[in-house]
Amino acid sequence: MFYKVIPVFNGIFTLKFTGRSHNYQLDNIHDFIFLVIDERGEPLLVDTGFDADYIPGTEFSCKKNRKDEICEAIKKHGFRPEDISTVIQTHMHWDHTGGMNMFPNACFYVQADEFKSMINLRPNEEPCYCPSHWMPVLPRIRLVNGNCNLKPGIRLIHTGGHTPGHQVIEVKTRKGSIILAGDAPFDYDSLWEGGLEKDWDYFKKLHGSRFYWDKEVLPTIKTWLGHQNIHHNPSFGPMGLDEIKMLGDRILYSHDPDLLGFNSD
Repeated sequence: MFYKVIPVFNGIFTLKFTGRSHNYQLDNIHDFIFLVIDERGEPLLVDTGFDADYIPGTEFSCKKNRKDEICEAIKKHGFRPEDISTVIQTHMHWDHTGGMNMFPNACFYVQADEFKSMINLRPNEEPCYCPSHWMPVLPRIRLVNGNCNLKPGIRLIHTGGHTPGHQVIEVKTRKGSIILAGDAPFDYDSLWEGGLEKDWDYFKKLHGSRFYWDKEVLPTIKTWLGHQNIHHNPSFGPMGLDEIKMLGDRILYSHDPDLLGFNSD
């Protein structure tokens, strides 16, 4: 089975974190999801973009027109949200999960390590994950234990790195294999190691009710995980970017502005 890969633009966001001794800023980050269509015309999605109402920073903005909203964006290619039965999440950060609850017939494929890591997040890492995006669809999330062939021509590859459960997707096309690599190039470890506790306390006082989890979220995840078929892979270590690049003939990243000119033919 061969597929066509279409990058779908979802908007641009900027966020700034200003603490009392530690600052960082991400400017004009382009956000893409990927529409993958098989030879029969059946679609699947990789990631679901960001929600303009959830950009975790002390200051933030976005550029997102109505046509960039995920439902409108896929409609341009002839699909409705109801037509999507399979969504693959490269990982569960807020800028990749914003549209999960818009697909009423979809199952969502996520690495088990992604949810296992959520019960032991580093201090102040909670704002990177937005439970309201995915708690309503928790019964339809399918956990994946490592690498697997999801469909003929679609392979999920657990890479770790950016998040413990980050995965890339190998897609077979008539011009060779494309790797949809999510946020594989990005490592945010320095953010957690460099931020001082007083800076995060300041952020939490300003935005805690919005960007930190409600108290029932963690027990719900733990209970749900207890009913899933999960096994431990003790030999797994994060895959380096050079190794990821060797997996296919072409690699596409979720925040590459050059995708605006991508030719999917």
